[in-house]
Amino acid sequence: MTEPRNIRFATDLVTFYAPAYWGGTGGMDDLRDLLTAGRWDPPRFWERILDDCRAAGLDGIEITFAPGDWQGALAAYGSARGFASALQ
Repeated sequence: MTEPRNIRFATDLVTFYAPAYWGGTGGMDDLRDLLTAGRWDPPRFWERILDDCRAAGLDGIEITFAPGDWQGALAAYGSARGFASALQ
């Protein structure tokens, strides 16, 4: 008999780049405008995504390009330790 697989689920953060997720109504230009218009809040971005990942029962995330990159996490949490705490 074979051992059961322990399949886990994660997502790439680019999944959350849909403009409608952030209240936009158009295409990717809406997200680009939000990012460049000074209305972007790194902690809000990360907290919303991490909360929704937890709510979906995901086991992990894959960081991607800005704003969901390691530099964005550093801007939101101040340090690698701060980001690690947010992941708990």
